[in-house]
Amino acid sequence: MGIRVQKFGGRSMAGDLRLAALWVVEAYEEGHQVAVVVSAPAGETDSLLRAVPPGEGDPDPARRREVDALLVTGELKASALMALTLQNLGLPAISLNAYQAGIRAEGPFGDGYPLPPVGEHVKALLKKGKVPVVAGFQATTPEGDWITLGRGGSDLTAVVLAHALGADVCEIFTDVPGVYTHDPRSQRRRAQLLPFLTYEEMLDLAEKGARVLQKKAVEYARDTGVLLQVRSTFAPGPGTLVGSRFTQKPGHPTERSGPKG
Repeated sequence: MGIRVQKFGGRSMAGDLRLAALWVVEAYEEGHQVAVVVSAPAGETDSLLRAVPPGEGDPDPARRREVDALLVTGELKASALMALTLQNLGLPAISLNAYQAGIRAEGPFGDGYPLPPVGEHVKALLKKGKVPVVAGFQATTPEGDWITLGRGGSDLTAVVLAHALGADVCEIFTDVPGVYTHDPRSQRRRAQLLPFLTYEEMLDLAEKGARVLQKKAVEYARDTGVLLQVRSTFAPGPGTLVGSRFTQKPGHPTERSGPKG
């Protein structure tokens, strides 16, 4: 079996973590090596932003550095809670921050872009049978500062990690069963599930306002050839594959009915 990266978004982390954790258990018990990436629970980042003392120096890099140092705490908490949940289900999980996972970035605070990752520690953990649970959305700069990767940055963390590990697929778990022609939350009758999209088609949807995947994450996946699979944490189904036009279409072995339990 190969390597899977499974990323769980904010809504997946906001409720019963066992629902998300069971997907990890299923893949692990099938014989895959599994690395997990988590977002902060929905609303956590906004809550942290509201706690920032008002000031006139918002564009100031020194101030933005401190804001990023604050915002990474949401994902740090989420990774520890997910690791504990997985341990309760019998998996040898271990939480990692971005520094430990080798996720590095440069650029402006609040909107960093990843540098080539150093994933040797994660690889070593996988070889030992461990399940690394990586805090998404965050990275460290060459100077050692915390930096965040922009809204939706946990998607980018997952894709960067999938590329570094040579993963077979990067599964993006969310609260909808895949990518739709229209927003299924507000236009249920018009929305039709798209079983496959090319990277370019997904980027076009992102340009038009689709919030399923972060644009930078799709661009990174396109440039590195990482296969994406968007699917629901809360319902079975194969979801939507996102890849190149040469990618094997639905019927791909990543289709599964969903975890039991």
